[in-house]
Amino acid sequence: MVVGEPTPDDPPRPDIPERHWRFLERRRPFFETDTHLFVHANYLPGRPLKEQPGEVPRWRSLDDFVPGPHVSGKAAVVGHTPQTSGEVLNLGHLLCIDTFVQGDGWLTALDVATGKVWQADERGRMRCDMSGV
Repeated sequence: MVVGEPTPDDPPRPDIPERHWRFLERRRPFFETDTHLFVHANYLPGRPLKEQPGEVPRWRSLDDFVPGPHVSGKAAVVGHTPQTSGEVLNLGHLLCIDTFVQGDGWLTALDVATGKVWQADERGRMRCDMSGV
């Protein structure tokens, strides 16, 4: 079975309880701090986050396009596009922390204030990069 990106026309998935869908639908598609913006997938660099089309922050892969710096001047932290190397993709203005945990890679946590990265894999191994990304 191939699972693609959901569209409004897709039928409900019976394996996902309705209460989970309601929870997800009530979530904001982004989060911001004074220095960083956080989206699941991607962003359009010339638009404020409140004006992003819904599918871009939630589903648009970096494989489709790699955005430039955001109009806010904030660094972006994204996921959704697996980095099969297991390393954080650091473009300066954008950090992709999807490090392929679903494909035998690493689950990544990032301290944006220090750049410190912690990673764990399914076998329980851990690694930490104190030097920052």
